[in-house]
Amino acid sequence: MQVWQDEYDGIWTRHEGLAGGHDWLMVALNHKAEQVQHFLAQVPAQFKGQLYVLLLPEPTAAPLERALKLYQPHGVVVLSRTLGSGPALDIPEKTHESTAGMTYLDGGSYPAWKNALSPEGEPLPDLWASVCAKHGVPVVVTAPEQAFDLWITWLQQTPLALQNLEC
Repeated sequence: MQVWQDEYDGIWTRHEGLAGGHDWLMVALNHKAEQVQHFLAQVPAQFKGQLYVLLLPEPTAAPLERALKLYQPHGVVVLSRTLGSGPALDIPEKTHESTAGMTYLDGGSYPAWKNALSPEGEPLPDLWASVCAKHGVPVVVTAPEQAFDLWITWLQQTPLALQNLEC
């Protein structure tokens, strides 16, 4: 497992599984670190693919947009509360400065989104889910206590990235 901090003040963890799977991404606020650690402790040894976790100090779009372009995950789990869908969002542009001194502009228009696995849950706005919808990446927004079981269900429904070919 690797851990590092990026220029947006995001704390990253990468759990590298076995070859042949997809890349996945989980995003949460920093104060959810304990729930994320509990989630990571449950990841099975036979997991195929890579799981990236991004912890951010505040819900901003730019760090997640960069991560989606960089890692191109098969799906994103937003660790928050269980939501089934949400409306489009217009976030006023705002300048942010990281502790490393990087200044970036955040905000814009983001489309409505739907939970990739189930429409159950409240239909409320979620910036990170809307960012995923903007980039065409499937997303689920879930409470920490449901996140692991939900992700495992998603894994089991997803064909592997590499298939064994018999000649």
